Amino acid sequence: MKKTLISFAVFLLILIGILVFCVKVIFYAPDIKTHVIELYAGESDTVNIDDQYFYLQNNRLYKYLDNGSSEFLYDFSDSPYHVYMKAYEKNIWVCVHSELGKDEQLFVFNEQGKLIQDYSVPDSDEDDIQNFVVSDKSIYCVGIFEISSFSMNDDKISKNVLDYQKMDENGDEVISKSEDENIICFKIFNKFPESTEYSLYNKDSGEWISTSGVLNRAFHYENNILFYLTYAAGKSPGSSELGFICNSLSDTAKTEISCDETDNSLIPPDPVLYYDQNKMIALAFKNRSGNTPSGSFDSMGGHKHDVLCVFDISKRELQAEYKTRKHERVIYADFEKAITYYDGEYYFRSLDDWSITSEISAEEIKEGGAYTFDSCGDYIFVFNTETGELLNRISVK
Repeated sequence: MKKTLISFAVFLLILIGILVFCVKVIFYAPDIKTHVIELYAGESDTVNIDDQYFYLQNNRLYKYLDNGSSEFLYDFSDSPYHVYMKAYEKNIWVCVHSELGKDEQLFVFNEQGKLIQDYSVPDSDEDDIQNFVVSDKSIYCVGIFEISSFSMNDDKISKNVLDYQKMDENGDEVISKSEDENIICFKIFNKFPESTEYSLYNKDSGEWISTSGVLNRAFHYENNILFYLTYAAGKSPGSSELGFICNSLSDTAKTEISCDETDNSLIPPDPVLYYDQNKMIALAFKNRSGNTPSGSFDSMGGHKHDVLCVFDISKRELQAEYKTRKHERVIYADFEKAITYYDGEYYFRSLDDWSITSEISAEEIKEGGAYTFDSCGDYIFVFNTETGELLNRISVK
């Protein structure tokens, strides 16, 4: 009898262990947050000028040196809000969000990291700058609600007026544009529900930026056809699918292309990871419950798999859809490869067939941490999201 009780107790312990393991496998999510800069406009912390890398840490500008150390260049720490930067014509441009009710500042550094100019942006307190583009002697600032244009003269900038001319009206949608030598600004107005989205195209660099709405974010324009992101109605009530619309402005014809796997998925504010004149790569993640998800795109909680969609713009079709494993997050993509984080490793995957071609250890990623991945040049810079500390530099080659 005693042996029977012991055997039963052992069996019960084993059964409990199996149940705990199964529950952990099914429901456990690593307490790790992964923030990918390319999915959030106006958050760049790194720039590359002639194979020299500069980055922001705790509102300070540093130069990354070849030996892995860093050189301090400038301190923006008096600003209590966001600081981000971009590079144009071998100069570093840093936008500093200052106190509420005050104009924002733009600082310009040369390729050696020396401050050469700074500007105060007039009226920026009315619509906080979310992103900007520099073109010749002009700067275009994209806010939450609209796009503003400024001329730069010596140490001052003055506001210009953008003149939008109607290009097309199709049902409830009116599309207008304002164009100069290098920049096209698009205005997409929806009558019902009433909303206005602005997008800007830099013809020199191929760069696109938009205001903060979630619909009709333009990303490509050719032969009088405007392409923009959309979240089409999904297969179930209240769900959506990530895709894009080809809007032919000459004959008011529209074509919608969607990514089927993103139905009932969470889609980041700016889901494009990679884009050129022929293709676009966009990202979403599938929620475990199958219901319309809520919460942060960065969180592992409820994560079933990431969905990476490759759209062929020239052929007007969805070229490929790839799914990660549960709790495997995409941190980088180009048209040859994707890089993911999963269970303490970085995985390099081919975009030909999604096979794993190589892997490296992600020793800096710890349980309970939050990490920001910022792609720049030939590298991914890994930051601690909470402290801003630079933790690693991963080659994408």
